[in-house]
Amino acid sequence: QSHCAGCHGVDGKGGAADSPRATVKVPDLTTLEQRHGGVFPFGELYDVISGSELLPAHGTRVMPIWGAALQAEPGLDGDSAIAVARGRILSIVAYLATLQAR
Repeated sequence: QSHCAGCHGVDGKGGAADSPRATVKVPDLTTLEQRHGGVFPFGELYDVISGSELLPAHGTRVMPIWGAALQAEPGLDGDSAIAVARGRILSIVAYLATLQAR
C-alpha cells in the first residue's frame, strides 16, 4: 500500500498508470508469470525491487530503488538494516506470487 500501490494500483494491475508520477506504462503485476512462460520470475523481481537490476526507461530508472528505502528502520544500521530490507523484499516478491492470474 505505502510503496507499490501508488503506481501499480491496489490490485497490482497497474491501475495507477495514469498517475501524474507515471512516465511509462506501469506493468500489470498479476501477469508476471504468464509473461515469463508460466514461471514466476522470483529472482528477477527481487533484483528489480532491490535495485540491483536497473530498469531503464528513456535513459533513466523510473521505478524507485526500494532496497535502500526498505533499510530505513530506527535503531538499525549496517548488516541488520540490510537483513531487514532483504526480508521485506522477499515478502513483497512472495506476495506478488499470490497475485498471479492462473
